[in-house]
Amino acid sequence: MHKSIREARLRPEYAALYPYLHAGIWAPAARMAAAIIERVALTGLPRGVDPDARIMSDEHFEFRSGDPEARERPFAGRMTFRDCLAPQGGSGAAAEGSGGAFRRSSPSHLS
Repeated sequence: MHKSIREARLRPEYAALYPYLHAGIWAPAARMAAAIIERVALTGLPRGVDPDARIMSDEHFEFRSGDPEARERPFAGRMTFRDCLAPQGGSGAAAEGSGGAFRRSSPSHLS
């Protein structure tokens, strides 16, 4: 059975909070999450961000498609900024590929 990939796009009104992402462009949610995780792991929490907030909140992002069963799993899509700061072992999560939602001005390992 074919399962579709969960996609996300950054809402334009929150673009300033994620300068390494392009607002309004659909991209795989996992890739966007990896870019956010990597940025937070490298630079720390942005000022004023609640460490227990989800890294991809419904307020900041729109979502579509994806496997409905995967969304029902307890941890699916519920990673917080605090989780990004925890030791991950190895080199951490890096976004694979560039995709249109990622800005070229980001470090090369994020694109």
